[in-house]
Amino acid sequence: GARRVKTQGAASGLNQGIGSEGGYLTPPEFSTQSWDGLSAMPDNLMQYCDVYPVTGSSLTFPANAETSRATGSRYGGIRAYWLAEAAQMTTSQPTFRPMKLEPHKLGVLVVATDELLSNASALDTYIRRAAGEEIMWLVNDAIINGSGVGMPLGLLNAPGTITVAKEGTQQADTFLLENVNKMYGRLHSRARGGARWFINQDVEPALEGLNAVVGTGGLPVYIASPTGFPNVAEAPQNRLKGRPVQPIEYCKTLGDVGDVILANIEYYAVGVRGGINEAMSIRLRFDYDETAFRFSFSE
Repeated sequence: GARRVKTQGAASGLNQGIGSEGGYLTPPEFSTQSWDGLSAMPDNLMQYCDVYPVTGSSLTFPANAETSRATGSRYGGIRAYWLAEAAQMTTSQPTFRPMKLEPHKLGVLVVATDELLSNASALDTYIRRAAGEEIMWLVNDAIINGSGVGMPLGLLNAPGTITVAKEGTQQADTFLLENVNKMYGRLHSRARGGARWFINQDVEPALEGLNAVVGTGGLPVYIASPTGFPNVAEAPQNRLKGRPVQPIEYCKTLGDVGDVILANIEYYAVGVRGGINEAMSIRLRFDYDETAFRFSFSE
């Protein structure tokens, strides 16, 4: 009988011809509902931040000019005095500094063949989900690791960040109770209420092994289960010093600076210009029968 010959040009994006680039999504062999549970978006760190909407190119407003908690420096200079009877009051006033939030732009561009789009009805939904999660991954990573050059300035590179050194006799790639105590001791008391421990998940075994020396033995100090006792059958209820412990992808591996972060990021200001903007065009690759999906976000 006659042979069927299939010819295909070089597609620039998602297509049916190559399985890993979209062919696997074509029914009836495969479901139109793309399951992406393994790449689900991690917790959005912006929910803990001090977020401001930015309608123009930037937002500048006066902020507290306080540089220390010493008397005469609080709120940048306002000061109270104990007064003797009939004594004259001394004037003082707070001072301010300008704080400028200038969002940086993130973008994702995805191209798919029209043939694939017509055969995979859920593909456009999948692309939107994947692009949105990719954008939020970079935003979260910038909050922790951002250099401040062409992107936000993250916690690890901020001038106010305090690094607590390991103990002199501490072995590499370990985390000790002394590290916990000293980190908590360096966090300002006014910031403790909303603070969180952010960790790389490879720190968890070290936390489970934390012990306090009692006599000749040890007492577990990181009780992760709701029962109040170490119990691998229960879902963890992670807390240190009363504050939640949250594993995130953006912390460094155990032993590197940034493997464990104790921070109250309610003091971390974020400027956001709208939400994730979506646009779709058939003109960019019109002569190839391809559709371009564009996603952008400014933070």
